[in-house]
Amino acid sequence: MPPYVAVASRLMPCLTLVDVTNPAAPATAGFAIGVGLTEPMAVHVVGQYAYVADIADDSLAVVDISTPGPMMPVTGILAGAGAPNFLNGADGVFVVGNLAYVAAAFDNSLSIADVTNPLAPAFAGNIAGAGAPNFLWSPYGVHVVGNRAYVVSLLDDALSIFDVTNPAAPFLLGSIQGGGGFPWLGSPYAVYVVGNLAYVAAASDDSLTIIDVTNPLAPAFAGNIAGAGAPNFLNGPRGVWIDGNYAYVAAFFDDSLTIIDVTNPLAPAFAANIAGAGAPNFLWGAHWVQVVGDYAYVCGYLDNSLSIFNIANPLAPVFVGNIAGGANFLQGPIECSFYNWPPLPPPPPPPPSAPPVYPKPSVQTLPATEVT
Repeated sequence: MPPYVAVASRLMPCLTLVDVTNPAAPATAGFAIGVGLTEPMAVHVVGQYAYVADIADDSLAVVDISTPGPMMPVTGILAGAGAPNFLNGADGVFVVGNLAYVAAAFDNSLSIADVTNPLAPAFAGNIAGAGAPNFLWSPYGVHVVGNRAYVVSLLDDALSIFDVTNPAAPFLLGSIQGGGGFPWLGSPYAVYVVGNLAYVAAASDDSLTIIDVTNPLAPAFAGNIAGAGAPNFLNGPRGVWIDGNYAYVAAFFDDSLTIIDVTNPLAPAFAANIAGAGAPNFLWGAHWVQVVGDYAYVCGYLDNSLSIFNIANPLAPVFVGNIAGGANFLQGPIECSFYNWPPLPPPPPPPPSAPPVYPKPSVQTLPATEVT
C-alpha cells in the first residue's frame, strides 16, 4: 500500500487521506465525515486507525483508514464534556498501545481512553485542574514516552509531567511554568520528547524551548532559541518535530518551516528555513510539521495546504510539492500524521556467509630416527 498522510482540517468537517507516493504530486485518496469530525484539531495514526480529537464535538473519534476512499468509516467515538469522559474542547491526541491520551482544553484535563476495541473506545481515567498543582489550564500538546505523559498547557504557560503507569489514576510528577521571560514557555502549543529532553514550541515567546526532564519531579530549563523574523524565524511556533540533531518547527506568523540545530541543547542554533505564503512554498500559517525519512510534511493552515519539503540536507530544505484547497478536502489543515499500513516488511536477512576456509596445517615429515 502506498504511503499516506492523514490530515485534520479544522475548517472542513472531515479527515482527509493524502497519497504521498509521489511527493511532487500528492493526491487525495480518501476522506471521512460524520460525528466526531465536525472541527478536528489533532490526529494521530497508529496501525490502521486514525484517532481524531474534535473540539466542537468534545470527542475522540476512531477512523478506519485501511481502505482509502470516500466515506471511510468512523468506527467508534467517545464524547462528552465533563464527567464521565472529560473531553470538553478536545484539541490534542497521542496514542500508545491500547490507550489514547487526549488534551481537553475546556475541561482542563488530560483524559485517557481505552481503544482496545476501536468500535467502542472507553474512558479509562483522567487528571485535571488549571493552575497548581497540575497546571492543565487549556492543555494542547501531548507526548507520551514510556509511563510518562508530557503535556503543555496554553494558559498555564506550563509543561507538566504525569505518571500514567495506571491509566485509571494518573498523577503529577512535576512541572515547570512561566512565559514572557524565563523559562520561556509562553503559550506552548506542542511538545516533543527525546531521551531526557522535552522540546516545546512556545508561541507567545516566539521560542523553541528545551527542558531537561532527567528528573521528572523537577524539570529544568536547558536552553532556548527565540525571535520573530530574521535571523531565527520563530514567530508564533505551533509545531515541533525532532529528527536526529535537528528540530523542525512550524512558525505560524513567519509562514516558515524553520530548522534548528539542537546538537547542544544548552545553545540551540538556527540552521536554515524555507518560508512564504502562497506559491511557491504554501506555508501561510504553518501550523504542524512531521518528518519521515527525507521529507517534512507541513500543514499551511491559511494556505489550506499540505506542503512537502525535501530535508535530506537540513541546511538547504527544498519545496517538492503540495496539495491544497477545499476541492481536495483541505480547509484549515491543522495537523497531520503519516500512515503506512500494513507496515513495510523488514528487509530480508543477509544471505549466510560461506564458512571460513582455513589453511591446512603444514605437515612436517621428520627424518626417521634409528633406534639402537
